Amino acid sequence: MQKIVVYGHGPTVLGFRLMGIEGEVVEQAKEIEKKIEDAISNGNIGIVLVEQSLFNKVDWRLKKRIENIASPVILPVAGTGAEEKEKESLDVLIKRALGFELKKK
Repeated sequence: MQKIVVYGHGPTVLGFRLMGIEGEVVEQAKEIEKKIEDAISNGNIGIVLVEQSLFNKVDWRLKKRIENIASPVILPVAGTGAEEKEKESLDVLIKRALGFELKKK
């Protein structure tokens, strides 16, 4: 079974750990790029949650690569101190991850 991991600042990672999701505290852009690269090459990780403020610092070439892979799904999430404009609805995150909207009929 593939697992979910989270990378971000301390409070964000702690919050996800309290929900039972593994995570590592990452502070620098180069660190997050390495963690994402490692997750892509690791077949046991299915979803990678990256704090938005760190994801914004990722090199554009890696972001392009992320857009073109099916697994793992790499999703930026708002951190604990995120401004309201950084936060996205769950619907938007799911649409970006799956490529289509989930709507009730």
